[in-house]
Amino acid sequence: MKHKRSLEALIVGFVLTIAVSFFSTKIAGAVLAVSLIQMFLFYRCPHCGYGLYNVCGIMPSCCPNCGEDL
Repeated sequence: MKHKRSLEALIVGFVLTIAVSFFSTKIAGAVLAVSLIQMFLFYRCPHCGYGLYNVCGIMPSCCPNCGEDL
């Protein structure tokens, strides 16, 4: 999964967590956990593998670790 798709999946997961939390907190917790796990696994620089979740802001234009364009 590319880093852009991972960010989109994370945002959808957060929105889904909020929507489901009105009905079931257990299911909302599971959705949130899956969203966070996929973020830690896939929201990375495609060149060096640096975790982009460490960066302030939504989406950097270049990797803060290796300097390559994303």
